[in-house]
Amino acid sequence: MNIIKKFVKDFFTEPDNQTICPVRVLAILGFAWALSMNGWSVIVLKTAFDIVGFGTAYASMVAALGIALGLKSDSKKDATS
Repeated sequence: MNIIKKFVKDFFTEPDNQTICPVRVLAILGFAWALSMNGWSVIVLKTAFDIVGFGTAYASMVAALGIALGLKSDSKKDATS
């Protein structure tokens, strides 16, 4: 159980393992929301699964997360200089 706890803590926090990283939290919430909305439309509303739309949205979220984390690390370097 300690391994899972450590993984979750490392996943949600800054490199100091104490401060919660808002970019990572919002990214995880965004991914969970997108998956749940897609599941809702397929399971409850009985619509066809649109793999192209899902793939495009997923790729754009991954790219946005990479950009956000990259800009965040750049701003930390500027603040410490």
